[in-house]
Amino acid sequence: MTEKSKNFLYKFIGGVTVASIIAISLWWLSSIDDEDDVNDFIQTSNNETEIDFNDKHSKIKIVISGKNIILNSSNPKEIDDNQISTLFSLSDNFDIYIVIQVKDENEQKEIFDAINQHEIFKTGVLNINKVLFCSTAPGKGHIARHIEPYIFVDDDIETIDNFSKFIPRAICVTDSNPISLKNKSNVEIVNSLEKSSIMKVKIN
Repeated sequence: MTEKSKNFLYKFIGGVTVASIIAISLWWLSSIDDEDDVNDFIQTSNNETEIDFNDKHSKIKIVISGKNIILNSSNPKEIDDNQISTLFSLSDNFDIYIVIQVKDENEQKEIFDAINQHEIFKTGVLNINKVLFCSTAPGKGHIARHIEPYIFVDDDIETIDNFSKFIPRAICVTDSNPISLKNKSNVEIVNSLEKSSIMKVKIN
């Protein structure tokens, strides 16, 4: 084989190798972060509108956990009456997403069908297509990461602890005083959503 042929062969092999490495790397990067999220995510079958999680909004994007914060703690198929005015106020400045943890698809359907009839959705104050469901507590954090909000609100201390590093601001709604969150400068701890600092936010 001539020297010229050898050089051509080496370049060809090198090019194929690099292309293979790049292809494998791209596949790996696209799969490692999404696999668990997709398996954990339950999207309502009644929701036919696709949500662009990277859509640009003039309002501040916020993800709020539904159970124990927005929904009635004794009956999660109802929105807590005490939170109605809070949600109305927040809707002026925030693009609100609600994520609800459910035990199965039956509970998901019951909650969705119930809250879908609420006046706050019928009047367009909240968008029913931005109500999302998951099956585990970490799932709420994974969904929030996909939506890429500025603020994430949850009542689960561990979820806030694990996901606050991925989101600019987090609010933990709890009656306790969690030690694990004390030194996190981007985490606010309150015992109710209406007492949080976001109620004072105004967008010019």
